[in-house]
Amino acid sequence: MKHYLVTLWNVDLYDLGWLERRQELFERFTVPSVEAQKNKNFEWLLISDVRTPEKFQKVLNGYPAKVLYQDWENYNWAVPPSGLSESMNLAVRIETVGDVVAKFIGGQNTDYVITSRLDNDDMLASEYTDYVQRFAASSWEKRDADKFWLSLVRGYRWHEDKMYPFSSLANSFVSFVESPQDLKTCYTCVHTLAKSGEYPIEGVRHGPPQWSEVIHGENVLNRLKRWRGEKPASSERSRFNWRG
Repeated sequence: MKHYLVTLWNVDLYDLGWLERRQELFERFTVPSVEAQKNKNFEWLLISDVRTPEKFQKVLNGYPAKVLYQDWENYNWAVPPSGLSESMNLAVRIETVGDVVAKFIGGQNTDYVITSRLDNDDMLASEYTDYVQRFAASSWEKRDADKFWLSLVRGYRWHEDKMYPFSSLANSFVSFVESPQDLKTCYTCVHTLAKSGEYPIEGVRHGPPQWSEVIHGENVLNRLKRWRGEKPASSERSRFNWRG
């Protein structure tokens, strides 16, 4: 088994102001949550645009991850299905870049490969990679399909020091489990379309929430919806390990 966390850091986006604002969120929420993983048997990949200013490339290269630089200037983007909103059009255009990840991973000498999505403004519970790997192993043994989605359904939305329970099958932390031949990766489609695509999806609904979206002023798709069961964020700080 090989496991990769994959973060699209800045694909066809290299505005220094945006990068610096996103850096604050990334270093406050995302980086410490990855560093605190109890199961460290994984590799973290950051996908970046080769046109990123050199000043910020030095920042990216200092993170505990492998940065994959790609020239997106003349990239052959996927054509979004008709009828999608503008934000979903952007998501389709950005997220169908699994070929870059697949090329880096290559033909691994392993029984299966796991790729897990992690946005650069969100965070993971410290047991996340362990949960993914344990359930992937169990499902791999009993499934006939050599490619399937694995979703830890239960999570949170963090906003202004409160945690709001949130459950989603096709969430933005979904993983893709597959044989090492003809890799598709977790970016084979937009995560919201995972449950309606050609590959089966398995949802894990028990256990504590394993991920949290961070709601802030520059979210593209996520908006806060208040659900019953909100709690002070401090009650989950030891599991998610954000700073500040």
